[in-house]
Amino acid sequence: MPGVDLHSHLAPQLDGWARNANGLLLIDGHLVGPPALFRPDRLEDYLDAADLDEAIVTIPPPFFRQDLSRPDAHGWVRAVNDGLLRALDGHDRLTLLAHLPLEHPEVALDEYTRLRDEEAWAGLTASAGGGSVSLADPALAPLWKVLDEDGRTLLLHPGTSPDPRLRPFYLSNLLGNPAETALAAAQLVFGDVLARHPRLRFVLVHCGGLLPTVVGRRQRGTDTCRPGLPPDRIPARRGAPLLRRLPRP
Repeated sequence: MPGVDLHSHLAPQLDGWARNANGLLLIDGHLVGPPALFRPDRLEDYLDAADLDEAIVTIPPPFFRQDLSRPDAHGWVRAVNDGLLRALDGHDRLTLLAHLPLEHPEVALDEYTRLRDEEAWAGLTASAGGGSVSLADPALAPLWKVLDEDGRTLLLHPGTSPDPRLRPFYLSNLLGNPAETALAAAQLVFGDVLARHPRLRFVLVHCGGLLPTVVGRRQRGTDTCRPGLPPDRIPARRGAPLLRRLPRP
C-alpha cells in the first residue's frame, strides 16, 4: 500500500508581500517559519528518505491570519490558496488541501464555492479553534450542508491559542494547540454537526490533540446528564457511545 504523510505544511507563493534579505516572507513584520517551508523539493527529499509516496500539504498556521476583517480575509484566503497552487506546480507527489477561514463563515463558503470544481484540490483544511467561530455555530450550517452534499473531507489544524497565559514557554503550541483540537472535536459531537452531516468527514491532526486523554471524561458527562448537555442531543442516549461518534480519517 502507498505510504502517505497526512500532515505537512508548505508556504504559498505570494507576490507583492514583504520579504527579508533572504527572500523569506514576512507577515506583520514576523518571519513565517523555517526556510524549508518555502522549499517543496525539501519535502520531496523527506518523502524519499522516509520511503513515502505522497504528502498532503496545507498552509502553515501563521498564514491562517485569523485576526483579519471579513473583507481582508476574503482577499487573503484567495491569495494563499492560489499561491499554494503556484508553489506546488509540477510537484506531483504533493497533494493540496484548500484553506477555508472558519472565523468568517460566509467567506469560507464563498471560497469553497470558488474552488469547488477545481480538480487540483484533494480536499480542504481549516483552523480548529483559535479565532474560528465554534464549529457548532449556526453560521457554519450552510457550509457544512454543502460539504456534506459533496462528501468532502476537512482536515482541522489548530490555529493560534487565544489564551494569553500560554504565551510564555511556547505553551500556545505545546499545550494550546492540543487543547484547541479537543475543543473543536467536542463542538462537532455535542453540537450534532456529525449526526446531521454523515457524509462530511473530519481529520484531526496531532493524533487528536488532548482528545484521547479526555474522551472518557466526556463520556461520563453524557452518561450523567451534566448541565449544558440537552438530553435529546447527548450521543450516548441515542445508543452510540461518544467515542464511536468522534471524527475519524
